[in-house]
Formats: sequence, structure tokens, C-alpha cells
Amino acid sequence: MIDNDIFPFDNNAEKYSINTTGFEDFKITNKHSGDAGHYGMVNPTTKENYKYHLWFVPSDDLMSHVNMPSMEGFLEKIFPSKEQTWNDDRLTIVIDRRVEAMNNSFAQTVNRQFEELGYNSKRIKWLSNSKHDPEPNITVYFPWEVFMRTMRFQLNDEDFGRYCWGMDSGINSDYTGDIKDYKKWLLNLDSPKLLEKRPYTFLNYNGSMFPHKMWLVSEIFRRGLDDKILLSALNRYGDSKEDLMKDLVYEDKELGANGDIVKSIKESKILDKLPIYLDVGDFNNPYPGDQIGHIRSTNPHKSHNNQCYFAICTETSFEFSRLTGAPVKTILLNPFLLVGGAGSLDILHSFGFKTFPNIFDESYDEIEDNVTRHKHLVNEVERICSLSEDEKHQLYLESIPTIKYNQEQFKKIDTKKLFLDIFYQLVK
Repeated sequence: MIDNDIFPFDNNAEKYSINTTGFEDFKITNKHSGDAGHYGMVNPTTKENYKYHLWFVPSDDLMSHVNMPSMEGFLEKIFPSKEQTWNDDRLTIVIDRRVEAMNNSFAQTVNRQFEELGYNSKRIKWLSNSKHDPEPNITVYFPWEVFMRTMRFQLNDEDFGRYCWGMDSGINSDYTGDIKDYKKWLLNLDSPKLLEKRPYTFLNYNGSMFPHKMWLVSEIFRRGLDDKILLSALNRYGDSKEDLMKDLVYEDKELGANGDIVKSIKESKILDKLPIYLDVGDFNNPYPGDQIGHIRSTNPHKSHNNQCYFAICTETSFEFSRLTGAPVKTILLNPFLLVGGAGSLDILHSFGFKTFPNIFDESYDEIEDNVTRHKHLVNEVERICSLSEDEKHQLYLESIPTIKYNQEQFKKIDTKKLFLDIFYQLVK
């Protein structure tokens, strides 16, 4: 376990405890009803004459009461008093949605409900895992995965090994060295074996089968690209074929895809192939409970990345600009396409990371229309798969300096400034 003097923000009973200077002006209250799970912060550095009071409440509990008669009674349990929201100039209520997306316009709609119930909505902000900045803006973007992984990779080699190896040992069991050398092994790109040609063009993980992921995997099979891609499509939540198809029909209509999604699903017969595990073509994995193929871990499963030149990172959302774990892990080892909301690639650029316009047509990140963007991405997958093995190998070798640059960039991000900037955005 890493001691508090190593991380400036230490995980303590599902709350992050701030143990660094610069946050003395902030008092923090965490309020919830029942089992609130992972939300909020703890700040033992608060000085007596603090300037700001951040009142954290959990998003998951709150969202179940939106537009329900139970809203008023629930808010009385987790919000400060109505009078305090009008009279306490230091107060900001923070609805903590740091691991989930939140559209600014929807946040404003919910805030109007708070206002109708007598609360001062101007003192309510939403901490969100998606970036949406139209004015007036009441959502504050928290790049949770970037923040967490940056802290880990800024640990020295021995502390990194102590912190990460226990979580990674199940996926990187082929590593047999000392824990102090684990980071170097994980980030190594230069051993002779790693510079050889690779059996797969892309790596692609899909655990939950949201419509944009279903459409992607469907097109991979419909276009005959599945033998070039090391992929999983687990249907983690066990949805029936009927329910999956209903979601796809609804999505087709909502996006204005003119039947293209439904046609693809039917032609590929993808619903009959689920779940798909990483050993491509084997649809009868005997250990479904192990969720083989979707890597829920601290770091990349290196043996998978090493078998592929590139990666297709499927984000949880396709309608929001956001970064979850997939690109933040993949950027360490492979060039990649990001199947996510418009502007998601630009978030990576804003943190100083480089992407790969030498390989992919990255104009997809500027395409607002979801259907057009999705088709562009699938066409890029097909184009890259159609290259000769020599061309793919050469593109990968030429990208190694960029991947190394990105590895180093994790060490340069100022996590304290990032975190403190978020706090000041909450109170401005």
C-alpha cells in the first residue's frame, strides 16, 4: 500500500484525502443517504478561516429521484438547508459525477428543478467525466482516468511496482522480474521481439455492448476484418438478443441512420456470435465468469498489445467528449483510433499528448454527426487493415518515438495544479 506522503491525493475509504498544500481555503462536506459509493473528498488541510465550502453529494443516488415526487424529500437529506444555499456566500454544492458523463444542458434542466423546490441553483455545480463547455456552464470537467494514471506513472519505479503489481499480476503474469523493474518492462518498446512483425492489425476490447460498440463490431465482421483484429465483445450485462436489438433499432431511429445500423447487425449476424472472447473465433469460452477479454486493470495487458500494431479504443459514450480508461491505457503502447464523442481526441491533445495523424485520418474527431463519424472510423479501420503487412509494420515502427513521448508526458502533467484548477472552477 502506498503511504500518504507518496500520493498528494490518497484513496481513503472510497474518498480521496488531500494531503498537499494549496487547498487550505477549501472546506469539504460529504453528504449522502444510504450507500453512496465512491464520491467526494476529504481535506484535512482546511484552515479555520476557509474561503470556500464544497458540499459533495453523490450523483447516482440523486439521479434516481430526478422528475420524481420523491425529489424534495431526498434533497432534504443530502443538501444543506434552502436558507443556507441563499445566505452562505462560501457554499457550493458539488454533484459528484466524476466517473459519468453529464451534458451541460441536462444539468441546467435538473438545476431548474432544484430552483423550483426553493434552492439557490446558482450555488450548484456538477463534476462531470465529460467535457461540455457552452455558456452558462455549470458542469466542471474532471478527467478522472488521466488524473489517476498520471499519479501512478509519476511514482518512482519501486513504488510503482509495489502499487501496481498486485493489481496487474493476473493479466501480466508473464512478467517474472523484480517489482522495481515492472514499470520499465511495461513501457518497454525496444526489445528485439517487440520490433518483429505482429499477427494482428488492431486490438479492440468491448465489455458492455452499447449500440455504437455493437455497430462497430458488426461492421468488423460484415466487412470480413475479424481475422485481423484481436477483439472481445462480451455482452457483460447479459442482455438478451431481443433487448440488444430493441436498443439498436431505437438508436438507428434516434441517430437518423436510415436503417444502416439494423442492416449491418442482420447481415453480420453478430447477435448470434456473442459473447466473443479474445481468442478470435472461439465463441465458446468455458470461463465466462472470468470476463476474459475485457481487461479491468490498472495497466495494459501487455501480451495483447504486443500482438497488435494498433488499437481501436471504444469509449463508453459516443455522444459525449470524454476519456475513460481505454485510450489512457492504450496511449502507452500503441497508436490508436478513438471511437468516442466528437472532441475526445482533442482532450488528449490539451494534456500535451500526441496522436497519430501520420497513420489515421483524425478529422473524425471534428465530425459532430454521430452516424457520419462512426462510418468514417469504420472506413479507417478497413483502410488500415487492407495495407500490406510491411506497410503496417513500418507505420508502427515510425510511431514508436511518439509513443515514447506520450509515456514521458504522463510524468510532466502537474496533477496538483490540475486538481486545484478543478476546485477553483467549482467556486467561480
